[in-house]
Parts: sequence; structure tokens; C-alpha cells
Amino acid sequence: MAQGISDFEGWLERLEERVSGADLIQMLNTLAHSADDAFGARLWFVEILGKRWSYIAGRISGEPTTSATDLIRLSEQTGLVSDTWGALAEEQQDRLVAFLKRLLSSRGSA
Repeated sequence: MAQGISDFEGWLERLEERVSGADLIQMLNTLAHSADDAFGARLWFVEILGKRWSYIAGRISGEPTTSATDLIRLSEQTGLVSDTWGALAEEQQDRLVAFLKRLLSSRGSA
């Protein structure tokens, strides 16, 4: 598992470099495609508007395949939806959420 986390940390570092100059939507699309390609985790990012979570970025190749989706609030305005969140180990999930929250807050999207 330590090697897996080390590889995951390297993936996060490379990803941060790739999205450093991107606008918010570009950044989220890059993150979603990379997570799907690397781990099979399909991610959609949403704008939170009260009770409504409205798609803004992510894998648009299809809607979630099951009703068993994970809804994760990243900030007051932004959330994450995934139907394959379990493709990531729990520690990877925690690190990815922390990474996303940090990126969003650094861009004033929190």
C-alpha cells in the first residue's frame, strides 16, 4: 500500500503541474480525465445551487451508470459526483479530496 500511495502522490504532483495555468473548468476536466485514465474513477464536478447540484465539468462520456453515486462537497459552491469512487483506496480518496479543496480555495472557488 505504501508504494501505491507514493505513486498516487506522484500522480497528484504531476497533475498539479498540468493544471497550474488552467482556468477552473479546464482544471476540473483535466482532473476528471486523468482520474479516469489512471484509476478508473469517473468524476463529475458540479456547481452547488441550494439543493441542486448542476454539472460544470468532468467525464461527459455518460451519466453515472448506477444510482449508487457518491456526492462529495468540496466547497460551498463546488461538489464532486462519482459512480466509481470506490476505484480509489480510502486513503487515496481522502488525499484527492484534500487536494481538490486546496486547489479550489487557492483559486478563490471555495
